[in-house]
Amino acid sequence: MAACWVGLIFAVRPNNIIPIYVVSALIGVMGFLLLPVGLELGCEVLRNAEVSSAALWMAGNLWTLVFVLASDPLRGKEEPHSMRNTIILIACFVAASSLLVFKLTGRQARRELDVEKSREANNIIAL
Repeated sequence: MAACWVGLIFAVRPNNIIPIYVVSALIGVMGFLLLPVGLELGCEVLRNAEVSSAALWMAGNLWTLVFVLASDPLRGKEEPHSMRNTIILIACFVAASSLLVFKLTGRQARRELDVEKSREANNIIAL
């Protein structure tokens, strides 16, 4: 995902619409695929699906607000519709976030509970 955002920095040029569409489609597909993974990881870490889902959606909306508010001052002065600096900001944020994923670990408490219940059920059947 970070590579696509960095690639988008270089893809945005006049009369270069096809690479922009390709990179945007890749970002969209990857974001669509990562959404359920993130929500499931949140459920595993907090062990409460409703709270973790609501907290993650709220955090996503807050980050959207931050980026929308930060994008206006970053708009290019020489070109009135240039959003290159905003794309650079988002690419840096996504790249830094991608590196943090390697440090993120979650204890799979629900899976451990399911395995324990399965062993208990097998012991009862064996008796």
